[in-house]
Amino acid sequence: MKLTAAKVRSLTKPGRYGDGGTLHLVVAPGGSKSWVQRIAIDGRRRDIGLGGWPVVGLAKARQRAFANRVAVSDGRNPLAEKRKDSDANYVAALSADGAGITGRRVAGVGKVVLITVLRPGR
Repeated sequence: MKLTAAKVRSLTKPGRYGDGGTLHLVVAPGGSKSWVQRIAIDGRRRDIGLGGWPVVGLAKARQRAFANRVAVSDGRNPLAEKRKDSDANYVAALSADGAGITGRRVAGVGKVVLITVLRPGR
């Protein structure tokens, strides 16, 4: 059964509530709510966080879930793309103050494991 905006607002009991298909609203014991998409990527089940409610509403969560399903059907990995964007944003934020940043990815780790901050004159 599809969720409605009113139903999402009213849910308080901790648990996972399906919107049909791959989209779920997860209500934590503390009452926070977040959107998670459970999808198969390369034959493995993965959970992709789509954002917290109310910042990400029901319509936006459905749009993001649809975009991820399209990406998988096109042979792309939306989770890897999300991680890559996250790493790039992190490095960009660190270098915003003019510091020189270098990073190196280690095969199979999936995270930036070495970041060297070079500040002129220090």
